[in-house]
Amino acid sequence: MFMDKKLKAHYQYIENKTKLLEASPDAKLLDSTIAYHQNMVKNFQHERLIHLIVTFFFVPITLVLLFLDIAIILGDHDQTLTAPIACLSAVVAILAVTDAFYVRHYYRLENGVEKLYGLTKKLYKLKGV
Repeated sequence: MFMDKKLKAHYQYIENKTKLLEASPDAKLLDSTIAYHQNMVKNFQHERLIHLIVTFFFVPITLVLLFLDIAIILGDHDQTLTAPIACLSAVVAILAVTDAFYVRHYYRLENGVEKLYGLTKKLYKLKGV
């Protein structure tokens, strides 16, 4: 299951538990729900951190290769460099597309974790904290 689907499933689960707890408060169930939710939020935060680090690593590499590719293309070269330039351009294109999808995934992950913070507040409000 993809991370954004796991986030949505967890959000729905905790939201349903919160509604159940609002209807009929149970201190033991509330404590176990809070503990489970905090553990899951920690896991999602860790995933978000890893994706941020990977994004900050690959985007600069892609940009450097892109500028190198542009410099070689615009520079004065003979016909013997045509194949290496084409290969470098292909690598840059693949990295750029991969980076775009990775940034999109990170964006969804970031917003999903932010939504979970709202549920955390609701749970603590039910606890009276």
